[in-house]
Amino acid sequence: MDGVGSDDFLVMKLAPDAPTAPRLELRPSRELILWGIPSRTYVVEGTEDFGSWFPFATNTLSSNSVELLDQTPAPANRLYRAMMLP
Repeated sequence: MDGVGSDDFLVMKLAPDAPTAPRLELRPSRELILWGIPSRTYVVEGTEDFGSWFPFATNTLSSNSVELLDQTPAPANRLYRAMMLP
């Protein structure tokens, strides 16, 4: 091929970027920050016993994060998880 020399290289992308797992950050003010992929929909759930999970929020991200505030009376042992919906 013309123009190909010893200092030339070719870069090809063979697969789409792998989706990143959602990430939750809990602040002392009971504010949750959900981090994820823009334009993807996530559901955040909470639990107090790991046996039953309740839906807390469903969001389609317009940027890479969204702030959520848990205004319900919550015991100190409430835990949260986030999942990306298909």
